[in-house]
Amino acid sequence: MFLGIILSGYASVLGIGALVLPNDVSHYIMMIEGLNLSPATIFLAKFLIAAPLGYHLANGIRHLYWDTAKGLSIKEVYSTGYIMLATAAVITLFLAAL
Repeated sequence: MFLGIILSGYASVLGIGALVLPNDVSHYIMMIEGLNLSPATIFLAKFLIAAPLGYHLANGIRHLYWDTAKGLSIKEVYSTGYIMLATAAVITLFLAAL
């Protein structure tokens, strides 16, 4: 639930910012590039932004699978949980590497 609050929070801030800020997104990207941040810092920032999205995407697919009335035994719940965490990690790393 906490990651859902973060996900909706930054999506709302970015959306409202796009509406009310005087410049377009390229101006703000240039400002960030002007900070001369290390690649590790940029990767960490992108990772923190991508993590809630990756988690919710993977867990949403897991819940859709449960909606088919499959994978509901305790053993299957645990195994799909581990698969979901691994998938979320892969999605997050992929998005952060872009």
